[in-house]
Amino acid sequence: MERRLAGIGVPPHAAAALATAASRPAGIVVLCGSSGAGKTTLAELILSAHPRPAVAWFGDLRMPDEVAAALARAANESVLAVVRSGESHGLRARWSDMGLASSLVDRASVVTVTLRRLARAHPTALPLPDLLVLEILAADGAFLTGSLDAEAHALVAAGLTTTAEALRNIPD
Repeated sequence: MERRLAGIGVPPHAAAALATAASRPAGIVVLCGSSGAGKTTLAELILSAHPRPAVAWFGDLRMPDEVAAALARAANESVLAVVRSGESHGLRARWSDMGLASSLVDRASVVTVTLRRLARAHPTALPLPDLLVLEILAADGAFLTGSLDAEAHALVAAGLTTTAEALRNIPD
């Protein structure tokens, strides 16, 4: 899976962290990002790397009953879901505002992945994709990658994208 993630522009360290998170026997991986960031593409790649029903798929978690069903299922199996939101920060608070018990969220072992797409600094002759920047937070809130800001700075420092591109697509 890590090689396929690299093929869509995910840096190797982020690909390794995501592969580990997605291969847990139980828990939920929630993909967050703005429109066009690559949430669906990433979800399809993760699902294709795991034989079904090893990973259950929940589309867009918008309604409280959808979120509750995904979280309940994640207590016993691996679940992948998409949230149509730019950020994973505040996700627990939004779910709490929906009336979902924090114990349900805690049992689900929620890993959140926030995506941003950055254009490469130097297009090549090869049809390489844009860079896909991932911020991955473990269930306990610890970073499994750097923050979006730190990841973007590393890509700028490596000359893979420009400062202007990073500032345009990565929140402060």
